[in-house]
Amino acid sequence: MIASKHRYVVDAAHDGFSVEDYLKDFYISRTIIYQLRRDNSLFTVNDQQVSTKEILHKGDRLELIITEEENDKIIASNLPLKVIYQDEEVTVIDKPAGMPAHPSRAHYTNTVENAFKYRFGDKYNCHIITRLDAATSGIMLIANNRIAANILNKQHTQIAKTYLALVKGRIDNSGMINEPIIRADKGMLRKVDPEGKPALTHYLLSSYNPQKDASMILCSIETGRTHQIRVHMAHIGHPVLGDRLYNPSDKSLDRLALHCLAIRFHHPLTNQVIDLITDIPKELNDYIEH
Repeated sequence: MIASKHRYVVDAAHDGFSVEDYLKDFYISRTIIYQLRRDNSLFTVNDQQVSTKEILHKGDRLELIITEEENDKIIASNLPLKVIYQDEEVTVIDKPAGMPAHPSRAHYTNTVENAFKYRFGDKYNCHIITRLDAATSGIMLIANNRIAANILNKQHTQIAKTYLALVKGRIDNSGMINEPIIRADKGMLRKVDPEGKPALTHYLLSSYNPQKDASMILCSIETGRTHQIRVHMAHIGHPVLGDRLYNPSDKSLDRLALHCLAIRFHHPLTNQVIDLITDIPKELNDYIEH
C-alpha cells in the first residue's frame, strides 16, 4: 500500500465551501470523496478530524492522506531514468528513444514503468500522463499518485508540448496541417482519411541542411492522435527521418528523429505553471549541423 499526503490552504474564493465541494472544485474524483466520507481519519482541517460537510474558511489547512495499492505486476528493472523535475506530486523524465512506456508481452521488463519502480520502489506509483511512442525520445509527465493523476488527466487539454523533428526536404517556414487521421489496418499504422478523427499539427522551421536535404522543425499538436506528427509530415511529403513505419526506405538515422523538447502544465496541487525544456539529443543535433 502506498500513502500520499496532500496539503491545501483555503483561499478567499473557496471561503464557505464544504470540504466535499472544495475537493470537487480541485478535480478530486468521486471515488476518493466517497472514501473520505466513509473514513474521516483520512483527512483533517486545522489538524482536527471533521466530516466532509465541514465548512471551510479562508486560511484553513486541509490535509488528505490517500492510499492506493502498489502495482505488484510491474517488475523493477535497473534501467537509466533521467529525471528533470520531481516533487511529491509529479515526476518529469527525459525518456530515451527505444524505451516503451508500459509493459507488454513483447516488452515486459524494459519500460518506463519498470525503471520507475526500480528507482522509487513503494514511494510512488507510476501514472503516465503524457505517453510517448517507444521510438520517440523526450519529456514525459508522470503523476506520482492517483490524486495528481486525476487532476492532470482532467486538465489534459491544457498541457502543452513542443516536439523537435528532423524531416526530409526543405519545409516551409511555418504551417499548419489540419487533416483527420484513422487507423490504416489492424496494426499500428495510421493514415490521413476524411473518415478519421480531427487532427491539427502546427510546425515551424528551425534550420535546413542543404547537403542532407533535411529540415529541423518544431511542432505542436492540438490533438493527440497516435503517430500524429509522423502521419502528418509523411502526408505532406516531408516524412520524419528514421521512420521505418511511414518511410521504410529511409536509412538516414538509426532512430526516429522525433523528440519531445518542452512541456508546460499546471501543477496539480498549487496550480503553478511549470515550464520545462530538455536537451536536443546529440545524434539529432549532429546530423542536422554537420
